[in-house]
Amino acid sequence: MKIKRLLCTLLLSLAIFTFCSLFMVIAAGDGIVSVNAGKEALNATFNKITGATSYNAYYKKENASNYTKIDDELVREIDNNIRVDAVGLEAGNYYLKLVPIINSQENDSKKIEIKDITVSKEDRSGYAHHNYTSGVGAYTDDGVLKDNAVVVYVTDANKNSVKAKIAGLEFEGLANILKAQKASNKPLDIRIIGTVGTAKWNTIDYANVEIDSTKVNYFGNTTVTRTGSKAYDIVIRNSQGTAITAETTQATLISSGYNTLDNSYTELDGLTSKITYDSEKAQYDSYWSMLDVEYANNVTVEGIGDDAKIDQWGFTWKRSNSIEIKNLTFENFPEDACAFQGDKKQVGKGIVSYDISQLEYSNIWVHNNTFNQGKNTWDVSYEQDKHEGDGSTDIKYYKNVTYSYNHYYKNHKTGVVGGSNNDVTANLTFHHNWYEANQSRMPYARQANMHMYNNYYDSSTGTTMQIYAGAYAFIENCYFKNDKKTFELNNKEYNTPAIKSYNNEFDDSETTNPATVVSSRTDSVYNGNVINSSFDTDSSAFYYDSTKECSIVEVMNNASELPTLLPTVAGAGKSISAEYTVISEETDLPPVYNNTSVATVVNDDFSVEKTINTTTGTPTSAGIYKQTDATDFSKNDVTYNNGLYLYDDSTSTTTCYYMFEDKYTSGIVHYTVEYTPSESAGNWTIVSFLGDSSNFDIRSAGSKNEYYLGYRLASTDNPTRINDNEIFEAGTKYKITLTINYNTNKSTIDIDGTSKSNISFSQSIKGIKFITAGSSSRNAHVNSVSVTIDDALKLGYQLGKYTNDNIEYKALRIIGKLQYNEVYDSVDDIDNVVINITIKNSSGVTTKTINAEVETFYKSLKLSDNTVVAESGEGIRYYYTVIKGITSAHKGYTINATTTITLKNGTVVECSGFSYEI
Repeated sequence: MKIKRLLCTLLLSLAIFTFCSLFMVIAAGDGIVSVNAGKEALNATFNKITGATSYNAYYKKENASNYTKIDDELVREIDNNIRVDAVGLEAGNYYLKLVPIINSQENDSKKIEIKDITVSKEDRSGYAHHNYTSGVGAYTDDGVLKDNAVVVYVTDANKNSVKAKIAGLEFEGLANILKAQKASNKPLDIRIIGTVGTAKWNTIDYANVEIDSTKVNYFGNTTVTRTGSKAYDIVIRNSQGTAITAETTQATLISSGYNTLDNSYTELDGLTSKITYDSEKAQYDSYWSMLDVEYANNVTVEGIGDDAKIDQWGFTWKRSNSIEIKNLTFENFPEDACAFQGDKKQVGKGIVSYDISQLEYSNIWVHNNTFNQGKNTWDVSYEQDKHEGDGSTDIKYYKNVTYSYNHYYKNHKTGVVGGSNNDVTANLTFHHNWYEANQSRMPYARQANMHMYNNYYDSSTGTTMQIYAGAYAFIENCYFKNDKKTFELNNKEYNTPAIKSYNNEFDDSETTNPATVVSSRTDSVYNGNVINSSFDTDSSAFYYDSTKECSIVEVMNNASELPTLLPTVAGAGKSISAEYTVISEETDLPPVYNNTSVATVVNDDFSVEKTINTTTGTPTSAGIYKQTDATDFSKNDVTYNNGLYLYDDSTSTTTCYYMFEDKYTSGIVHYTVEYTPSESAGNWTIVSFLGDSSNFDIRSAGSKNEYYLGYRLASTDNPTRINDNEIFEAGTKYKITLTINYNTNKSTIDIDGTSKSNISFSQSIKGIKFITAGSSSRNAHVNSVSVTIDDALKLGYQLGKYTNDNIEYKALRIIGKLQYNEVYDSVDDIDNVVINITIKNSSGVTTKTINAEVETFYKSLKLSDNTVVAESGEGIRYYYTVIKGITSAHKGYTINATTTITLKNGTVVECSGFSYEI
């Protein structure tokens, strides 16, 4: 049986991303609270299972034969639920299951299994991975642990007692494990769980402290005594009077329990701790609670879940390679949060270029972290500028560095690139970072080449970016909002610095910036930086596509997207923050039905010249017609100013007809005319919608200078006003829409947004008549004619709400309709129908595709308590699928949907669908 015509249409509306598996095919099961899927990680939260004393968790990639057990440390009780994290996953679809331990053994009959969790890949754009395929840190570029990697789980309780074997020897405590890594050839992955903090020092009231006094109480029961004029001439004593100095304790509170001045650092000599002393450095600064790590290679320090925190201490990575820091929140740091320092290299004045091969340490990736405000109210140095800590992410003497997807909040000195005018750093990328309400240094840079793209600089209170001493910043597609001072350039007697600005947006930020704004990506800005005068267009020095003239990166957002996008993706915990929540039954959807389907039948703007026919009466065939006796109506033969020009200079009434091909007797139909009169005087019917037995007229009426437009249903009626204040005026374009609801047999007339409804008129409309009236110069333009139809469930959806644990979520039922020309009682000719759905993020990157095969067809669907309504009809079949777990995190995504129908004779019908931005 041949199908003559097949119409397939879909509509989808959502209320909303971040890195989550948006649509999961999952059998609902008791005990699942939430499932989150993100960048190379996933997690799920479950209700406790009755009788369980503990749990084992497993994951496997789709189509894999066996499950892999998840480390016990990643199965935790949080808020009276069981949370499972899996990290180090390559992109793909995964299964996850939780098995309770009951009576000392696994009870598989009570397991909870989740399928089709989509894990995405990290964005490895930028210099850290440029021409480097070994994987930064402990992970490969596929997101899995490198061979023989050592994994150490660190909590606040075990930070000084956790043990690990490094280079064949066992070391105890986080500090010692990291310091021992210099002697290891195995990658090291430090996984932080919860908050790892330090002892809490009391706050100093600086207004009541004399720095040079002989005895001052800085730490509650701890006292500080100055013995000389230098900063290191200080003795700290505890409440028992015992001196705490560099000679008696290690330099980091993380292992020793005390803070010390920066008059020491621990250096491993053949894996034996040895204290050395740097008196020059100690003269000027205090160096509180810093964990110095030197000569480390292939190290990742990562937070687990969304609550991993480094509190009141920080890292300095010295002379290290391949270091990754991710998914951590740093706060209350007295000195630096996460700093990097290589070997010092001197660059003399006037040097135009620099051999970056002399920079021995490289491949640093700091991403998806939150850097909150630091805190240092016990600083005893002369340089009293660290009350909010020092630099969040300072770096010098390194190359090939990427800072991405970080959130900097209220930092005082956000980041320095190069500590002085002589300090060279090369090849840095800053992308997708959110700088919120920071004071300065985003960054403060010297002797460096830097690429900044897709960063959101939000309400800086000082100078946002300071580019000094031969530094070069190429800034593209960034957004600057409410910055007090956006850019600052300063030569400082060295090579001229430069800022090249391309495709950036400035919202209430300083507009007189000393940047060179370019309109072309290839424009160069000379400054003699450490690479060359235009490294950003040199494919040998930069990830640059010379053919397309663009940066080679995974995601390049428009600047205008960033204020909405970055708060959802930048910072710790954001890579797996969006939630998918299971709906146990479809009946959880309440009857919220939106029928917004519109099919356009006629859309004529007269931009193409029309054929004008002649007629002696009302035409019966589709087309445009003029009266045969209207000899002065000739200008209707051409389009004029994108409109059909109705010209009449006679004293007799003349008419023009626009006749439709089809008449409509069901559904809701909108007939729209855009009409511009050249004359407003007189009482005449300007537009008449032609019904089967009578017309719906739009008529001008009134007296001189007070003519108005109204409607009438009979030729003898006076027109009914729609808007008492509206005067019919020449030269004004009027949009007139007659809407007929053939289901209720009522109509609505709308003129320029003012409407009159519930009119008893429901005749089928065969065309529209335009009248020029019986006096001279009543000319007009018909600008457009259109007819659109609301056809119940030709396009449709049901968007429902439900509540789970006092949190409201959304789900959506997509409804499609099959319609035939002939009458069929079955769908035997159809082999299958597949709804094809593609989800793209705001950058156009596809994050999920679904091909949902329809298994059931319905003659009708009804809207009762929980189902969709549709009129039953011969030759019509309906089908639908349900998408569950939509949250506000998906704002900015685009959903594309089509339908593919395969007939049993092999014919494939591709049906166009829709594109909807969430």
